[in-house]
Amino acid sequence: MSLHLRIAMIVLAVVVMVIIFRSVNKKHMRMQYSLVWIIISIALLLLAIFPVLAQWLCFLFGIETPSNLIFLLGILALLLLNFTQTGIVSKQAEQIKTLTQALSLHQYAQEKGDAHEDKESGNEKR
Repeated sequence: MSLHLRIAMIVLAVVVMVIIFRSVNKKHMRMQYSLVWIIISIALLLLAIFPVLAQWLCFLFGIETPSNLIFLLGILALLLLNFTQTGIVSKQAEQIKTLTQALSLHQYAQEKGDAHEDKESGNEKR
């Protein structure tokens, strides 16, 4: 692995960690979602600091160059994140639907109650 690639990986990992920590501190991101990004950054940092680890993994999986391994791991990490996010979005969509239905029923009951009260108060005025 070239020195330029290793330096770029270290810089990228540090920048991502700083952004994640700042986002968590400013309450822009929840801690549970930030942990995945921190793990990815640490893995990138380890591969950059210990290029022998990347070469060993390349040999183990039959990948020709460490840079191809980095791209493969990046793609797999993003696919995992996408799958996780899809599950979260699906669950939230179901919760939104349930809340919308409950709110609609509540508003309907209020309107029906208000109409009934208006009808009764109109009878009393006569």
